Amino acid sequence: MKKLFTILLTGLMIVGMTIQSHSQGFQFGIKGLAQVSSIHGLDDTGVSDAKSKITTGIGLFATIKLSKIGVQPELQLLKQGSKFEDSGGTEYNQKMTYFKVPVMINLYIVKQFHLEAGPYFGVLLAAEQKLTSDPLNLGTGPIDNKDNFKSTDVGIAAGVGADIKRLNLSFRYMLGLTDINDSSGTTEKLKNGIFQFGIGISIINKD
Repeated sequence: MKKLFTILLTGLMIVGMTIQSHSQGFQFGIKGLAQVSSIHGLDDTGVSDAKSKITTGIGLFATIKLSKIGVQPELQLLKQGSKFEDSGGTEYNQKMTYFKVPVMINLYIVKQFHLEAGPYFGVLLAAEQKLTSDPLNLGTGPIDNKDNFKSTDVGIAAGVGADIKRLNLSFRYMLGLTDINDSSGTTEKLKNGIFQFGIGISIINKD
């Protein structure tokens, strides 16, 4: 995974630096992410009261501005998942870790503010389920259930953003288009969904 991240990061920087001389603006930086995450379809698998959960993430971004259009590829390491109850009322916390690569196309309404939309590709790194009544795992430890989910997640993202000096702000919804359920016990389709707010700071900033 570290090797893949290094390759993607190197590629992201090379592409950005190569075309920045022909662009009207270029940013490269780091981004902190706050999210409201859910798993659509979880209620159909026999659990009850599926709820969203607040999660976090980190990432890198590059923004290449070409007049009124911009391209913004990102590398993101995200925590996702959902909370739910079983038929007996026991509460569980489903945790998932994804590495995702969104590629956003930005349409600049004015100089600093834009609409954004584009695809993303994700790889599941880890998944575990634990009792919310045992947050420190003193009783039964977390259960590794990565095998219950498919290893990839492909979807689309759309939202709004702003580039204010060295700040890169974004608010978007990321919807999974592929079924991530790989459990032999259920056939219902599960799809990821997250509302994501990001604050980025440019390390390289060319207006």
